[in-house]
Amino acid sequence: MVKINNEEPRRYGVNLLFLLAAFAVCAASGATPGRVLLLHSFGRDFEPFDTFAGTFRTELAQQMAGGVVFFDVNLESAQFDGGQPEGPFTSYLLALFARNRLDLIVPIGGPAVRFAQAHRGYLFPDTPMLIAATDQRHVNSAAFTTNDTVVAVSNSPVVVVRNILQVLPGTTNVAVVIGNSPLEKFWLEELRREFQPFAERVSFSWFNTLSFAEMQKRVSHLPPSSAIFYSLLYVDAEGVPHSGEQALAGLHAVANAPIFGLHDTEIGYGVVGGALTDIQGLGRNTALVAARILHGESAGSIRTPAQVVLRTIYDWRELQRWGISERNLAPGSTVLFRQQTLWGLYKWRILLALAATCSVFGAVYYARVAHLQAAHQAQVAFTRELILSQENERKRIAGELHDTLGQDLLLIKNRLGILAATAEHPPEVARQLGELSQTASRTIGDVRSISQALRPVALEQVGLTKAIDWMIEQIGQVSTTKFSMEIDNIDGLLTPDLEINLYRIVQEALNNVVKHAQATEVIVVASREPEQITVSILDDGRGFDSNDQESERSRQRRKATLGLAGMVERAKMLEGHMEIQSAQGIGTKVTLTVPLRKTASSDTPSSSPSPNDKHPAL
Repeated sequence: MVKINNEEPRRYGVNLLFLLAAFAVCAASGATPGRVLLLHSFGRDFEPFDTFAGTFRTELAQQMAGGVVFFDVNLESAQFDGGQPEGPFTSYLLALFARNRLDLIVPIGGPAVRFAQAHRGYLFPDTPMLIAATDQRHVNSAAFTTNDTVVAVSNSPVVVVRNILQVLPGTTNVAVVIGNSPLEKFWLEELRREFQPFAERVSFSWFNTLSFAEMQKRVSHLPPSSAIFYSLLYVDAEGVPHSGEQALAGLHAVANAPIFGLHDTEIGYGVVGGALTDIQGLGRNTALVAARILHGESAGSIRTPAQVVLRTIYDWRELQRWGISERNLAPGSTVLFRQQTLWGLYKWRILLALAATCSVFGAVYYARVAHLQAAHQAQVAFTRELILSQENERKRIAGELHDTLGQDLLLIKNRLGILAATAEHPPEVARQLGELSQTASRTIGDVRSISQALRPVALEQVGLTKAIDWMIEQIGQVSTTKFSMEIDNIDGLLTPDLEINLYRIVQEALNNVVKHAQATEVIVVASREPEQITVSILDDGRGFDSNDQESERSRQRRKATLGLAGMVERAKMLEGHMEIQSAQGIGTKVTLTVPLRKTASSDTPSSSPSPNDKHPAL
């Protein structure tokens, strides 16, 4: 294959020296290559025609075993608005190919197609012609000969506007970038007509009357909710030609709104994307038709429908720049240029590091859990030991009060009585002896109450039910609070070791009411049920609000006290549950639930009678 690509001289575009060299190479190889004339509308470096031509050449060369000689001629007059005579150019082509047979003529783009069809009978009446890379609107079907065929494109600019409104639903203004050449003027009218259905939703501004510098200024100051449609820009209003990639990149550099286009060749140069014409796919399809003609098939017998070759693709960088969510893209869209995140780049390293870190933290966590469990168990053991020590100390103090202080007080009382009865005394001495005897009696009563509180021997003497009854009566006698009781017979349901725990919980709850609640009435209810004992202490005191910060702090301090901690721990020893409910200004309710499952326990001190239990009257 020999490929001739030269743009000098600029107006007529073919270098004879290169053509002669091409023929020389083919002759030396002994091959009979196909001779194909590519008639360009604007010349090389104008997209999307440049990409189309490159793909077409490559694909056709692969289809032709004998090779292909390509001749490139540029119809430079397509850049100018009339006034450019075509006569000299047609004469030049006649002179150039008078003795050089052509096997196929391929006009590329609308201007080249119009030129070729207008001068076909004069220039190449017998040469097959394949019209390519042009919208079907530019093809004059009435001018077709039996030796002509076409692979046209069905462009739909409406698809671009629909795509804009899909990915950016809030768009209200679309700036249309379009030049001022004859081809662009044709498309200007087409776009105005096709965009009429969107007139009520979107306003369109047209750049065909602007220089490129003015276009850059306009796209840098577009109002909010705007988008840019880059349609065609080959020649601006000042007659300056522009290649697609450079013009698009220049606009993208200053634009304050996203840019949308028609062709996939624009991806990577600043357009967001959408359903774009696949230019390389179009080039390959056209090359297949050209190969059929070069292999001898009649061009007029080949009928190809207008191509709708679309790729739904987007530029990830533009989506990120303009904050377009991928959820708004059409299903099945391809996103190009996606930049890998740190996660994508270092995923496995991060996972390995996390695994190692988790292993370390896991070990630390389980060690911490084990430590906390051990600490909790130690705390429970300490609390139980403290309760045991407390009971033993109460038992010891009760014994001391009974055996020592109580006996001494009783002796004092008895001797005072004997002294008062066996001798004559002055009235004043008799009065003082009587007062001392009364004081001794009151003190003996106080010692009896203290001893009973420290060591409730009534549990062994009258049972748990009556012991609780007596305790409530004694507390009521020294308090202004009114106490009422509803107590079922709960004797014999628990072992002695457990009974004393239940007794102490009720005792501590009542002491808290007297000390802190400021209650006027307290109700104690003990109910016997088939599977449990339920004890409730309800007061109408000041209570506390768990939602109030200050009250919550107070509650936390109360929880920290030994008394409440002892109540909770004793409830656990009973395998029961204790609940405290309170509300500001309403009161507090303490509820203890004890299951009737356990028959023995060794967690609490023994309640066997002590030496002072034989003197209940003290």
